[in-house]
Amino acid sequence: MRKIVALWISLYKAGVVKDRSDRALQHYVKRMTGVDNLRWCDGDQVNKVCQALIEWCRRVDVDVDG
Repeated sequence: MRKIVALWISLYKAGVVKDRSDRALQHYVKRMTGVDNLRWCDGDQVNKVCQALIEWCRRVDVDVDG
């Protein structure tokens, strides 16, 4: 879950995500998984969100390895 938050913040710092808040991230998680909170996601759902954020970072040229 920390990786997801780090990716979200990286996208925010790059100007891609306009709202850095936990609320905005939870809204994104809800759209991706149908689950209201990242903490309630199972392993597959967490992986889905993480992979989607990694792909998003790569599309907009945000470093995911740093």
